[in-house]
Amino acid sequence: MIPITATKQNVLHDQYIRGLEEHFAYQFNAVAAQRIKLWITISRQRQLTITQFDRRLPAAVTDLSRNNVLFDQMSANYRQLFGQTDATAVNFETKALFAMLVGMSVFNSQAALVWEFADIYLHNDTELSQLLTVFNRLLCQSLAIQPEQWGFSFSKALFDTLAQPYLFTGELSKFTPKRADYYRQFYFPVEIQRNVGQIIERLKQSTCVKLRQIVLKNEAYFRRCLLLVVDEFEGQQTHELKLGLEPDFTDSTVHLLINKLHQYLAGQALIEITPYQPGHDYDLVLTNRQLTETEKSQPIYRFADLASLRDFKNIRKIVIKMSLIEKGLVVLNH
Repeated sequence: MIPITATKQNVLHDQYIRGLEEHFAYQFNAVAAQRIKLWITISRQRQLTITQFDRRLPAAVTDLSRNNVLFDQMSANYRQLFGQTDATAVNFETKALFAMLVGMSVFNSQAALVWEFADIYLHNDTELSQLLTVFNRLLCQSLAIQPEQWGFSFSKALFDTLAQPYLFTGELSKFTPKRADYYRQFYFPVEIQRNVGQIIERLKQSTCVKLRQIVLKNEAYFRRCLLLVVDEFEGQQTHELKLGLEPDFTDSTVHLLINKLHQYLAGQALIEITPYQPGHDYDLVLTNRQLTETEKSQPIYRFADLASLRDFKNIRKIVIKMSLIEKGLVVLNH
């Protein structure tokens, strides 16, 4: 409940994050790093102000952290940097931090670390991995697809969807009725809404009691998350490509560029061009300034001199190539 602005710059926070990044060859995005710093602020304050507090953790958290090298390293770094001598306190703080990171989806789904973590929790046969297996199977049945069509990135999306209500209690945040109605009416096709409705009904009738209880308790949350997941899956099946446009131009110039791109790409691929927003998924980010990287490391194409004809032709070639190759397997350096 502490506002993000309450976290103060602290060299130990940065050292803790840097130590994890160096060990796992992984880089936390800005939001994830801020959440880690916020948690450490809460953790240190708790150690300084509370002499006796309840250090029992839900079995789900302990189950997820056992035999897990990611958790072990987080614990070792915490003990090394903060000089914590109380083993019980270290165990509590690092397991709670670990649950927060897992439950709030801060890990990039394409990173090698995430693949390693997925192998660990599946090998450990945790309750969450068992629920995820049922979750995946129900979605494949509802969408009438083969398991091999449901790639790792979608399993990770379902893991993120399921982990939050599994690890945390209380009412999850959800859209206001006005916003939910807007998205249902203007963003998600009727067919996808119908598919998600069928999936929700299947989940509510699942023979897996734990999964059924979680879905019944958080139906609105699951409906929102599954709309996003299924919409993304359907888009990938039709080779729908999302382009983020981030030039430092006036609105009229932005509209001109979008119109020109649509002209050059007409009939080649189903594309959507929108203003670039950090944190959103794009297949290609188009920019006219020195954008060194995007938050999710999407391929970048830089315009030159207000976008010459050569630029449009190059972008057309890139989009056509990307539309023929499964999303996520193309690396472009532009």
